[in-house]
Amino acid sequence: MSTSKGYSLPVSSIPKFFSLSIDDPLLQSFTHSAELSNFINRWHRTDFGPKGTQKSDQFNNDKLLLNSIAPIQEKLAELVALINEQPLIAAIEIRDLGSERYLLKEPITIISEQYQEEVITKWPELELFGSGRSFPEAIQNLKNEIIELYEDLTNSKREELGKLPKMWSKILKKVIKKNEQVAI
Repeated sequence: MSTSKGYSLPVSSIPKFFSLSIDDPLLQSFTHSAELSNFINRWHRTDFGPKGTQKSDQFNNDKLLLNSIAPIQEKLAELVALINEQPLIAAIEIRDLGSERYLLKEPITIISEQYQEEVITKWPELELFGSGRSFPEAIQNLKNEIIELYEDLTNSKREELGKLPKMWSKILKKVIKKNEQVAI
């Protein structure tokens, strides 16, 4: 082990650093350019290896390497932040509407998008959305929208409906039925 100015570094680890693959645990440990800079500086303060111009050239090459890594790290940090901003998206089946007045004949598949501070649920086929600060709140708001649309469409005359509302009505009548056992 070579020691200089209080730094200890095994001589065998130095050449390995400059021939690492991206998956090497040693390279993985240098996650910040400051850590890499400290490593290079410690390496150059040790007394092993050729002295003079050759070591100076290696030091300059290492500094160039360090300077080229910094923009890559910045871009990587931007990409990680962008990924973290993306919602968590899932397809979910609901089996009831949270109402005693209406029953589902079959489950409905909805989409859930979970953001940092909001959850959005939607039934894209009917262009219906529900949102809330929590998953249960967003689901219940969507269920309320489904019931409201169902009631509006069943209380409307079919000939007054446009092409889309007629399609929505057909879909809703296929999956929803009134619970005859509940008094209104």
